[in-house]
Amino acid sequence: MQLVREQRRESIKMSTRALYDRYQAVFSKWCTEAGYSDANVIKEKVLRYWTCLTASKEDPSKGIIILPIGMRGKRKGIEDERERGDDNSDSDSDSDGHDSEDTDDDSDSDSDSVNDDLGENVCHSDRGLPANAPSLSTVKLHASAIGELCRQQRVDPDNKVMFRCLERKPMDYPRDLITSYERRVAVTKRATDTDQGSANFVEEDPLENVKMVMVHFWHHNIQGEQSKWTRVITGLRHRADAALRFFMMCRSETTRRMRLIDLFGQNVASAVRKDQEQERKFVLGVVLMTRQGKMNNNGKIRYNVVVRDTDVEACPVGALAFYLLEYWLPTSSSAAPPPRVEDHDWVNYHLLSKSTTRTSEIRYATQYKQTREVQDYLNIGVKGKATHLSRRLGAFLARLTGATHEDISKHGGWGTNRLITHYLDGVDASVALQMAGFENGRTENFWLERNVIPDLELQRMVFPFIERACSNPEDKKHYDPFWIQTIDNIMLDRSIFYGRQEENIKIKKIKKRAARKVLSDEAISRRRHLCLLAHLRKVILQDAAVFLLAENKSFNKN
Repeated sequence: MQLVREQRRESIKMSTRALYDRYQAVFSKWCTEAGYSDANVIKEKVLRYWTCLTASKEDPSKGIIILPIGMRGKRKGIEDERERGDDNSDSDSDSDGHDSEDTDDDSDSDSDSVNDDLGENVCHSDRGLPANAPSLSTVKLHASAIGELCRQQRVDPDNKVMFRCLERKPMDYPRDLITSYERRVAVTKRATDTDQGSANFVEEDPLENVKMVMVHFWHHNIQGEQSKWTRVITGLRHRADAALRFFMMCRSETTRRMRLIDLFGQNVASAVRKDQEQERKFVLGVVLMTRQGKMNNNGKIRYNVVVRDTDVEACPVGALAFYLLEYWLPTSSSAAPPPRVEDHDWVNYHLLSKSTTRTSEIRYATQYKQTREVQDYLNIGVKGKATHLSRRLGAFLARLTGATHEDISKHGGWGTNRLITHYLDGVDASVALQMAGFENGRTENFWLERNVIPDLELQRMVFPFIERACSNPEDKKHYDPFWIQTIDNIMLDRSIFYGRQEENIKIKKIKKRAARKVLSDEAISRRRHLCLLAHLRKVILQDAAVFLLAENKSFNKN
């Protein structure tokens, strides 16, 4: 048996070596024709070999379409449609695919000469693309690799192997190649009437489009990832995702990276003097705190905020509340177990988590697929990327409600000037209030007909674990003697410090000699999220009462 195994292993080695020798022979022949002194495999050689190989096939539409200047390989079956003269054609390239010596440097900087050196797929910007042409992202990726290779060859002093055509700047024009390709993409779209239907879709009513998406996810819970034991319902998750991306105008990566402790509730009503605290109106704002993003690479804390909408069907706070109710329920439809307030590791759970584990965010492919499916199902036109639709619609709604461009830029994270990023970087709910239907974005105009405070005992039946989270004296890390009173104040829309004066006097006598307790960042974030859940108790009860009305045909089909 051992002998048979050794013979089989030796046979595999022989076949592998034969296959490698055959490939190496082809590569060695190409290196000799290209002017290299040896056939050692290095990155520069492989990239150039791959480029020439894929660009010299008989069928041009199946190959990579970028040929750098100086690599003017002759492609079979392709004739130059610009009908250059014989003299120009003879001097255009030499026998081994490099620039001839009588071509001057100035011709390399001309974009027309760049296009002349390419194949049929890219050289004529006034013609459309072939059916099997690669996507624009593929072209950009390949052009970027070629440009980076050229820069490395120039600055690397240890690079002993240089292209003969390197002195003639063979890879300086990837941007010209991309521009030419983009023109051909535009010609193709114009010829085929692509994107004609979605060109002005945002001019109609952005809020109605978002309401259609949210109602669809409410009724048609998308069947998510399936395993042998469970079937995951992800409708409420995608409903909350779409609502937050629309009203916060945040990018798709922002919602994917959200953790539970990144969300907290705050009274966003206009600040008043301390003696007028009792007259201050309570306006619940759900705040998302981010530290990283496309426009935030230095780790600075940024805030996005949403408030309750006058239209219950499009309310982002309600969408988040019902999703968190499903998230924390023991009978959750997800395959992953729900968080337990006794287990302190839930602070690292992602809001939009995978179906199998709470500590991993959903993939972009999942987010894109569900977004695209609902857009196709509801026949909503898409201009640009599908995952950018909510962000685009949110900006249009804010403009229709009277928000200025500066306020929209700040709310959506487009503002990059130093005043916004370093000084006016706090929570500003003016745009959120305008998008929610309140005139001029002022908290004095905030009023909801359904905002009636339910009975406290009824509220405690929603998220029943909140009271015991920080009220256990044995848990010295998270114990708070004012926790029960704080939660009661939240449920009654009062300040969390309401009614503490008399108790503070008693506590001071007890803790006069004790060291002051300093909470960790994790403990503070944990309490803030639990306070948010306490705020969402009445949101769930109030919105559910509206959904159950017989007049509400969108949500109550019975």
